[in-house]
Amino acid sequence: MTKKWLESIALTGITVLAINASAASFDCTTAKRTAEKLICTDSNLSKLDEQLHEAYRKLGSNKQLRTQQRAWLKTRDACLEVTCLTGVYGQRLAVLQSLAPISAKNGLPVTTKAERSSHATTHAGQSDFCNEFSNDLEKTPLGSTERFVEYADGEGRAKIFKDVDIDGDKKNDEVMQDCGSISEGTCTLYIQLSGGRGYEFTDKPFTLIRLRGEYYALVGHTYPEINTGNRRLFALSSRKASLACKGL
Repeated sequence: MTKKWLESIALTGITVLAINASAASFDCTTAKRTAEKLICTDSNLSKLDEQLHEAYRKLGSNKQLRTQQRAWLKTRDACLEVTCLTGVYGQRLAVLQSLAPISAKNGLPVTTKAERSSHATTHAGQSDFCNEFSNDLEKTPLGSTERFVEYADGEGRAKIFKDVDIDGDKKNDEVMQDCGSISEGTCTLYIQLSGGRGYEFTDKPFTLIRLRGEYYALVGHTYPEINTGNRRLFALSSRKASLACKGL
């Protein structure tokens, strides 16, 4: 391997890095996180990052939007591979693009935190519903083909759920789960609705469930042999996460 050839490879590598560094919306020479380095070295991710930057620029400076962005960055930085980052950027871009007409007319929608009630929320036939859910879960712990919501991406700490429509407007909502960003043994569900409203839900590891057209977060194991009777079921609405059943 000649010295001239090695120098040629080195120059080529520097050129590629320089091109990618100029494509991302941030300075790639200071990139430290794995997610940032992947963005800088992947041309498609660099373009997505630029598109996201442009989408924020068009929406203008807004405190609520900045708060949402900080939360989203935690999920982005939890991605350790290109596939995960591509999905995270794609969903975030879709949300921001849907916000553009709303922002132009009425300003950005308000983002709310998840609320919890100290007792089970009002639910038509609540006792029957909780008993039926618990019994069905014991009989078929893996659930029906519709029961458990699948991940669009299942690698790494950050996971994106696919085909979720919490607000019922027939448009996919952006729903991401990040386990480990708050503290050990907890997970955060970031919910950004297609209409712009969003909130967060943090608890012990949970499973996202679709049942009768509504969405729930089941906190605790889904298998009866390791169930301690402390499972809780939270109903996810367009505004908050509310306790629906406990002691399952």
